[in-house]
This record gives sequence, structure tokens and C-alpha cells, in this order.
Amino acid sequence: MLVKIEGKNKIKNLKDIKPIKNSVKKFNGILLTAEKYRCNLAVCKAEDSDDTWYLATNMDSKCAVIEYKKRFIIEEMFRDLKSNGFNIEDTWTESIVYFKNLYLCVSMAYTWMIILGADCSKNKKSKIIGATKKIKNKVVRIYSLFTSGMKWFNRCYDSSVKKYKLKFDFVLYDI
Repeated sequence: MLVKIEGKNKIKNLKDIKPIKNSVKKFNGILLTAEKYRCNLAVCKAEDSDDTWYLATNMDSKCAVIEYKKRFIIEEMFRDLKSNGFNIEDTWTESIVYFKNLYLCVSMAYTWMIILGADCSKNKKSKIIGATKKIKNKVVRIYSLFTSGMKWFNRCYDSSVKKYKLKFDFVLYDI
């Protein structure tokens, strides 16, 4: 994608901008694409991620990154409720009462899976379910809290030995 930044003549494409890990590069009043749309640009990369975010915005660049992180979390939640977990789109109901009741149950189950995932992360159970891996001598979580919770739930449910226990006391952790 073409980009023109005042005072930075070497930058002609977005890929020419090298991100700084755990930091945001901010450019104000850039011209984007051949149509020369004037906007602000935020370029950032999380330490444990391979993806670089290029956010063209009319907001302050730092605010744009914060808002995009929120949106990204919401997208993950929709994926968990749909194809990655509860398959709520397969209900095909036309009854709003049925759907509301189903959604209430799914919301409680979703919250429980997040709590189980947080408990796995907090109490060193992540290694048992393969939810972490070592990158550059640092242990990084590779599953979402929801996926970790689902994996732990399935492991406990399928365990005939009762080696693994499900947690029923809802303790919220700050992770």
C-alpha cells in the first residue's frame, strides 16, 4: 500500500515501516494510497506476536491502538461463541425466547471457560494441556483463556481416573 510521510522520503510502502516491539510508531497527517487520503497512522507489534498492525485512523494513533485491541478481543469472543467453541450459529431457531435462554446458558458457560482458562494459567496447569510454549527463553501462552478452559474442561470430563478436577468456585483473576 502506498504511503507518503512528510520528511520520510525513504518510506513509500507500509512494509517499509519497521515496527518497534511493544511500542507504537505514530505518524500524523500522512497521505495514504494513490488517492492521497489524509489520515494518522499507527504501526505496532506485540512482543509475542508475528503480526504487525498498520492502523489508518482519524483518531489519535495511541487511542486507535487501544480501540483496535478492544475490537480484537470482541472478534475472539464471537469466534469462541461460533465456530471455535459453542457453535451457536448452528441453532437455526426462530423463537426469540428459545434463543434468549440459550444465549444466557452459553454466556454463563463462556464465562466459566474463561475462568477455567485463567485458573490454568495462574496455577501452572497450562503445561498439562499444552497451552504454553517457550519462545526466546520466555514462556508464552499460545491458547486463548477460552481455549485453555475448554481443553481443561474436556480433559476433566473425559478423565475416568478422576485425576483432574473441575473448578466450581468462581475466582476472578487479573491476568
